[in-house]
Amino acid sequence: MLIAVAIFVAVAILTWGLLKAPSPLRVLAHPNRRSSHAVPTPTAGGAAFVVVVVCWLAVFAEDFPPAMPLALGGTLVAALGLVDDVREVRAGIRLACHALVVSAGVVWLVPPDPLIGVVLVVGLVWWLNLYNFM
Repeated sequence: MLIAVAIFVAVAILTWGLLKAPSPLRVLAHPNRRSSHAVPTPTAGGAAFVVVVVCWLAVFAEDFPPAMPLALGGTLVAALGLVDDVREVRAGIRLACHALVVSAGVVWLVPPDPLIGVVLVVGLVWWLNLYNFM
């Protein structure tokens, strides 16, 4: 419970800092003809979450061997999302990158059963894109 509270506080502080500090990254998404928002909306706030979770995984990497590959895969997906926040990345490129990272993770973490692997990859890529869409 204490770790969850510490992660929440760290993410809140880093997100606040991201929104308040001047940055070369476009931290606000300004409305355009395709937007669903009418006022500038904060973006790239997930970067704070990624930094905190990757640091947490690094601390526990010795006790939890999958921690570093999970951190690497999550960082790659997050970096792609950040690039997409700053300059639009085509959907096909995003989907291919997500599928590649998720496939590598499933192959590394899941016992070799092709059907389970395919179901996991399709489900996780779908979930990742659904979450990012929201």
